[in-house]
Amino acid sequence: MPPALNPAQRSAASADIHSPLLILAGAGTGKTSTLLARIRFLLESRNVEARNVLTISFTRSAAKELRDRLRRDIPTAKDLCVNTFHSLALKICRAFVDRLPVEEGGGLT
Repeated sequence: MPPALNPAQRSAASADIHSPLLILAGAGTGKTSTLLARIRFLLESRNVEARNVLTISFTRSAAKELRDRLRRDIPTAKDLCVNTFHSLALKICRAFVDRLPVEEGGGLT
């Protein structure tokens, strides 16, 4: 773990890998750094494949920042999925559009 993390952040970054993890904190509290440390922990210490890690952010700017920092700091994370809630939902709908009850003339954008 990076030494810059505080005890609560270190705990979140190295939490049990068999349970989902939700990080809730205010602006400027180190959420992105904690997520980056968590992803590094999963990929490097627990040998989790990047394609098996799903990272969801609320805003596009936060997702972009996370993607940019991942590419810069953790090259093995290139196949990692980083989305907003909305973009992930749209990807899922597009992947299963043939199973959705879409009226004629309707569609996904």
